[in-house]
Amino acid sequence: MKRFLIATALTASMATAGFAATEQEKVEINSFLPTVNVEAMSDAEVAQALQIINGGDNRSDKLGKLNALVSGNEYMSSPGMASEAEMEQIKAAAPGVDVSKLSQAQIDTALALISSTDAGDVDRKVQAVLMDNGTPMAEANTMTEGEMVILERYLTPEQIASLTESQLNSALAIVYGGGSPTEISSKLEGLVM
Repeated sequence: MKRFLIATALTASMATAGFAATEQEKVEINSFLPTVNVEAMSDAEVAQALQIINGGDNRSDKLGKLNALVSGNEYMSSPGMASEAEMEQIKAAAPGVDVSKLSQAQIDTALALISSTDAGDVDRKVQAVLMDNGTPMAEANTMTEGEMVILERYLTPEQIASLTESQLNSALAIVYGGGSPTEISSKLEGLVM
């Protein structure tokens, strides 16, 4: 308990003590928030951003918390919206999934897969998107199978395979940020060029 209190006190004092973000910290923050000027962030915001990045949350929650931090809003994990009929389609493809806890990107991808004419392996892909176990699928980055399936809506397998960790984080920030499929595709194409 004493160690926890000491660590908390040290963290609090470091967050208030003035320090400029190192180049590595800037790169790390920009890998999640590519358009943010890290130099304009306060020391406390930099420390909080790094705490979020290095925390145990999934990538979607990290992106939401980071966006809330830089926008000055409170982060509230908001589930995606699906109609009753869409929920039934999702539950049929992935029994046992709690639709109320899915992000909009997961719902949109699952519905696109379900309604696709390519029937091959649809249930496996839908389950990968909705029940992602967090196991990395590549050596170049920490992309999970569910994240890979989500990105397959917008990018070719070759483009996905070539993503660095920073590009992966940026790509998922674009997808989770929302927008029309055309807008998301356009932003992602600009990222991987």
